[in-house]
Amino acid sequence: MLFLQKHCYGNDVVAHEDDMIKKAEQGSSQKTKKRMPHLQKIETKMTRIAGEAQLSLLTEPDGIVKDVFFSSTLPIRAFGAFAKGKNPYFLIEGVKRICGVCHAVQGIAASMAMEEALHVSVPEGGRLLRELCGLFNRIQSHNLAQMLLLEDIFIPGKSAEIKTRLLKFNDHLCDVMAMIGGSPVHSPYITIGGMQKSLSAKSIDKLTTLVSGFEDILEEYLAILQTTKFLSEKYLRLQSIKTTLPPLFALKNSAPNIGKNYSDLIDVLLHTSEEVEFKKAVEKTTGVVALYRKTIVETGPRARMSNSDNSIIDSVVAINDARVAEMFHDLNRAKIILESISPDDVVLMKGITLGAGEGTGIYEAPRGVLIHSVKLNEYGRVSNYNIILPTMFNVLATQESIKELPSDLSNLIVRLYDPCMPCEVH
Repeated sequence: MLFLQKHCYGNDVVAHEDDMIKKAEQGSSQKTKKRMPHLQKIETKMTRIAGEAQLSLLTEPDGIVKDVFFSSTLPIRAFGAFAKGKNPYFLIEGVKRICGVCHAVQGIAASMAMEEALHVSVPEGGRLLRELCGLFNRIQSHNLAQMLLLEDIFIPGKSAEIKTRLLKFNDHLCDVMAMIGGSPVHSPYITIGGMQKSLSAKSIDKLTTLVSGFEDILEEYLAILQTTKFLSEKYLRLQSIKTTLPPLFALKNSAPNIGKNYSDLIDVLLHTSEEVEFKKAVEKTTGVVALYRKTIVETGPRARMSNSDNSIIDSVVAINDARVAEMFHDLNRAKIILESISPDDVVLMKGITLGAGEGTGIYEAPRGVLIHSVKLNEYGRVSNYNIILPTMFNVLATQESIKELPSDLSNLIVRLYDPCMPCEVH
């Protein structure tokens, strides 16, 4: 059985997966929509995304998309079911392996949830070092997104030249993650109570030097990205197409845009469609989706940018513009942290006693708002675990952004949202 829950926090009552699935089954038994006879169905197995997915379109004769179903085709993983009965420390290591891209931020959100449940205060040095690890994981992920998009953004020949530079940048970022988190992926230093190890003076100096070099790399890339003659015809077309959805982000000038009580705010649903032509795709999909206040929302770099930037970012490609801008922002924040930390900092709260409790961790992951919630029993073992992942929101946002646009732009729009399909099937 697919383990789902309507997400909740604090002392709110949990609506369990059986109720959710029953509602979904009732919805799926409703009369499906019949396709207009002139519409054409196009099905594509998506490439150059994280994981496996299928994009199903219904288009007019002129190629305009009238309906969309974007769905995961990966096996169900159901991490919440796996988590039950586990030791919290084991679970922290497990969540880092949900995804090989946003690995560190999964560990951070899970640690935050455990710390709230166990009433643990993280030392300031550990909090800053953990933030630094999360920042570079986000840059690491955003750089990978650029590599997956290169063939869509740039004219033939230019993308291969840029890919070499970004691959070298990725190597440097892996070195940085190894210094801060203990490994290029899965960051073993992230744990309940802070970080396992502080940075040496030598590592702080090296990171400070590397950050300056990273800014030069990004400045060079941004200059190419802003040169019209290097951009593909499809990318230029999308620049003039306006589309926005309500943004969802975790912080608004240090105040929550979304509060900790989510019981009436977020619904997790089986991904389905009433369109009869999408019936087979619906039967094969393994993903779930999420609504905020019963509404389709977009989360991720553009949503965060809408909070901090006064300009109106309303073109589809602005999602990637915001992603690149955020890398600069995160490097600036990293410099501030590197000036604030010391090898002598206390980075880990020790002597933690396991016991009963409930907690929530909310973090701005590369693709958007990431939420982990946990309930521990009297023995300190996990009795309930839930994760809300950004792609669960953005699958629906992607579908909405594709509608009423030419079908030849659809694959590019999917990649602009940078979906992580392995995350969606948890």
